[in-house]
Amino acid sequence: KKERMQITKFLSWCSAQGIVSPFELRQRQEYRFMSFIDKPEAPSDDYFEVLRVPLDACLTGKSSEALAKRLSQEKALGPDSKYAPWLDLLPPFEEYQETLPRFWAEDRLQTIRDGGALQKQLGFDRKRLEQVEDQWALACVDSRANFLADQSYAMTPLLDMFNHDCSVDTTAAIKREGDDDQRILSLRVDSKSLEDGP
Repeated sequence: KKERMQITKFLSWCSAQGIVSPFELRQRQEYRFMSFIDKPEAPSDDYFEVLRVPLDACLTGKSSEALAKRLSQEKALGPDSKYAPWLDLLPPFEEYQETLPRFWAEDRLQTIRDGGALQKQLGFDRKRLEQVEDQWALACVDSRANFLADQSYAMTPLLDMFNHDCSVDTTAAIKREGDDDQRILSLRVDSKSLEDGP
């Protein structure tokens, strides 16, 4: 019941922020996923827009570490944060401790046989962790952030809940729209990927 209330609050927040998508957020047991509200008609363009988000609704930073700091600051504000309905749906630290190797115990790491690639990545991760006080925030950024054309990083509402298929051609662009020249992040996918539905 609490989960459903959080999702309802989040979707109302998305609407108020001007976030638009032909998908809807659904909950199945402990999993959330995006699916079409209605299967779209065959798009006339080569690309089909799946998400529009005003950049004002995103959290941004010049580096992943800077973005993690911004996220941590907003999370610390609790319900007073502009982004609270969205941040309330982010995974807890305990989930990252289970899924991200940087938090695994040494005996679990020893079960990985990949020629040392994981250990090399963990060495890189440890240096970054030293630069960030909030390990939960950095885990969120590393698992959910996207890279913007202006060379900055963003945590983008709804986009962070999409599963990406690397075989689908995807394009993102920042457009300026309206009398106030508002910056909009537009995510589009190859229309051919919609022929069989998601």
